Amino acid sequence: MTEEVMLPNRMSIEDKSKYFSPHYRKVGIRFDGEVRSDVVEYDKKAGWIKIQFRDERGKLKAERGRFVTITKRGVVEPYWK
Repeated sequence: MTEEVMLPNRMSIEDKSKYFSPHYRKVGIRFDGEVRSDVVEYDKKAGWIKIQFRDERGKLKAERGRFVTITKRGVVEPYWK
């Protein structure tokens, strides 16, 4: 099997999500050819990622215990670290 087959099409770091996987720390995301470390959730098939929103001071924004996220569309390539 190749690595792509073994990786899920959708994964989340939010433990309340049905797409949560404890293996998310072992998966890296390449988005539009650029390695991203701030991805909260991704969907390879639909071609989007959700990233953590930071305010103008660079601090993470959280609301009710969950990160505020922004969705970006593009080419998503998950890989094993």
